[in-house]
Amino acid sequence: MVRYGVQNTNDRIQRRERNRVNRSSSIVDDDEDNDEVDNIQRYLHPINARNTSSISDEFTDDDERERENSCDSYVEDSFQQSTIDKKETKNYSSVVIVAVIFSIIGVIYMFYLHNNRQNQNIYDESKFYSDIDYLCKNYKINYNSIMQIQSVISTTFRKEDAASLIFTYNSANSNFNPANFNQFMNDLAFTTARYLRNDNNIHNHVIVDSTKLDMKVHSELIERYRNDVTKTGVMLVTDLDEVPSSLAMAFHYYCDEFNPLVKKSAILFTLNMAKCSDPKITHASVEKCLAKKWTIIPKDNIVPLLTRIVNVVIDVTNVI
Repeated sequence: MVRYGVQNTNDRIQRRERNRVNRSSSIVDDDEDNDEVDNIQRYLHPINARNTSSISDEFTDDDERERENSCDSYVEDSFQQSTIDKKETKNYSSVVIVAVIFSIIGVIYMFYLHNNRQNQNIYDESKFYSDIDYLCKNYKINYNSIMQIQSVISTTFRKEDAASLIFTYNSANSNFNPANFNQFMNDLAFTTARYLRNDNNIHNHVIVDSTKLDMKVHSELIERYRNDVTKTGVMLVTDLDEVPSSLAMAFHYYCDEFNPLVKKSAILFTLNMAKCSDPKITHASVEKCLAKKWTIIPKDNIVPLLTRIVNVVIDVTNVI
């Protein structure tokens, strides 16, 4: 039993060894068979092998061409985009330049209009002289009187001081026309105001009717008209001899040439020589006439007052 059992075990071992050898042989045989099959196929189909290599080469060439085309396309697209960008930049620059040019033209035009308006509003010396010459011809004023007016007012404008002018007339003259005389004085005052304020838009001036003054003291007269004279530059005082003595000293300050109450101002007076004892038109006769009217003014005050008021006397008795 023991021997039988050993024999059986040995037999099983031998069978397993044989089976292993057989499987190994089978595997080797299978590999050899596969190699033979591959060799036979390569022998029978050599074209397929070459075709496979050719196709691989063709794929390589196509890929290269595709890459080249893609690169060319990218370069072309980049060039086109660059061209478009340059055109857009050029167009934008052109728009900016045009806008700047129009802006400059607009500024110049506005500056021109502003200066033109200013020039239209300016009333300079040439216009003043021209208008005074017109008044001379229109109202038949003698040339010497016109020259006096132009000279005194121009000097006042340049020196920025105050001027006092007395325009004498004689209501007793047969050809005296009060309406024409009053119109002449208003035209003269208006023209003078525009020049002294260098403004063509001045449309009025201060008119003081001596017969209607109701102030009690001269300081009231000063304050009532001071601001208006500052604006217009001219005060027209009609019939100076009718100004009350208590108010006459106000003109001592208005007519101060060296320390004027209002700079660049002209105080225009009218005086009817028919009411004076001496109808001759001279500085002395005018001073004498006024001194007799203002009897209550102290002598120490009347002399400097008359000196300032009776500065320039202009004969306009022939106004028609």
